[in-house]
Amino acid sequence: LDTMHAEILAYVEQTAQRSGLQITLERVSSFPPCPFHPDCVSAVRSATALLGYSSMDVVSGAGHDAIYAARVAPAGMIFVPCKDG
Repeated sequence: LDTMHAEILAYVEQTAQRSGLQITLERVSSFPPCPFHPDCVSAVRSATALLGYSSMDVVSGAGHDAIYAARVAPAGMIFVPCKDG
């Protein structure tokens, strides 16, 4: 996330210089990544493979409910791609 943030800042600075516009960014929220319980992650991977679907690990910095649930119980998340996204 830190690398992505630095890349965005660099791109915005380059764009501001090229365009001659002043661009200001303000971070309004930040959610650090939450590692989920290895057993939950493993269960999702196994079920995905058993069903013949492809999968990939994703790091989410969003403030999903599962992040807060993970503080008190084993948790995991499943992201399902949507049509055209």
